[in-house]
Amino acid sequence: MLRLTLLILCACWIVSSGETRAAKEQPFGIEKRIALKTSRVIGSPDPLTPFRAKRIFPNLTFKNPLFVVQEPGTQRIFVVELAGKIHEFPHDQTVKKTDIFLDLNRTIYSFCFHPNYKQNGYIYTFCNVEVEGGKHNQISRFTVSRKTPLRADLKSELLILQYPSAGHNGHYVEFGHDGMLYISAGDGSVGMDPKLDGQDISNLRGTIIRIDVDHPTAARPYSIPKDNPFISHPNARPEIWAFGFRNPYRFAFDPANGQLWVADIGQDVWEMIYLVERGGNYGWSIMEGPEGLNLNRPRGPTLISPPIISHPHSEMRSITGGYFYQGKQFPELQGAYLYGDYDTRRMFGMKYDYQQKKVTWQKELATTEYRIVSIGADNAGEPLIVSYTGELLTL
Repeated sequence: MLRLTLLILCACWIVSSGETRAAKEQPFGIEKRIALKTSRVIGSPDPLTPFRAKRIFPNLTFKNPLFVVQEPGTQRIFVVELAGKIHEFPHDQTVKKTDIFLDLNRTIYSFCFHPNYKQNGYIYTFCNVEVEGGKHNQISRFTVSRKTPLRADLKSELLILQYPSAGHNGHYVEFGHDGMLYISAGDGSVGMDPKLDGQDISNLRGTIIRIDVDHPTAARPYSIPKDNPFISHPNARPEIWAFGFRNPYRFAFDPANGQLWVADIGQDVWEMIYLVERGGNYGWSIMEGPEGLNLNRPRGPTLISPPIISHPHSEMRSITGGYFYQGKQFPELQGAYLYGDYDTRRMFGMKYDYQQKKVTWQKELATTEYRIVSIGADNAGEPLIVSYTGELLTL
């Protein structure tokens, strides 16, 4: 027993002595930082984006909101919920509740104010409803009461336009600088344009519609502007301004010149932004953005125009069109078109030179954690951003 104990003590002394000599001969750790002058690594990590999404109106959360807008000339903000409610509340960060401006009890995507809203009280809604066994897009006019509290009168509804659509519905309505009402109409499907509506101008699907709601006729509550491009074209719907869109989810007019810009949600590979001209053909479903898709399908009556910007699905997967920045908080963004993406939750900006016909500046502005479904502005021109998860944001 004594011999075994002595053997163990000797072994421990040998190991300890060896470790001590090794520590002296090969010390561990770095005493000082040595500059690496021979590295062949090129580049650096991606820089942070210059902006971030900041939540506003923190006491308010909405159910599946799709659109936000500020009333002209007032401090009232309006938020559209998918199920049919339009909420209103003051432009005050401490606000804790909303009031119901209009409850349609039907799917609603957006609405807009008439250019003479202060005088006539007209608003125009874009809804999707079940009509005789099928889904239809409906554009309706409502009159806002002149008495306090200001509410849209449900009984005042005037149906302006209705057409079949069940899927890619388009979703947006807005007045242009020319006083005409523009409407974005998707191809109405949930697939790859199975009815070939994208190039068919005999119906309203897959188009940008342009009508005059200030001059109704005996046959309908609007008239066709005389400069619409397909008035004399055989079998064409005269309301069409441009065609060849899959799902033009949002559009905007450049305040500098009234030019129409449309963000179109793509199919398999691309998300697109188009500068839309009178009578333009934007390719769907022969093309998906810059690339051919179904090249043997019948074509519409005008030549196909490519997108100004195309984002691959590695960058975007469901584009949300925006607006042209006119605020004062960010001078570097003045005149830039701001847009984003629902899936990748990113925001971008771009500037375009109409004389050179090219994009002169494009940049990712923010990587967010929000499902971006609408990008607009308050009356000061600063961003109002809607997340489908219920929050309102700004940059």
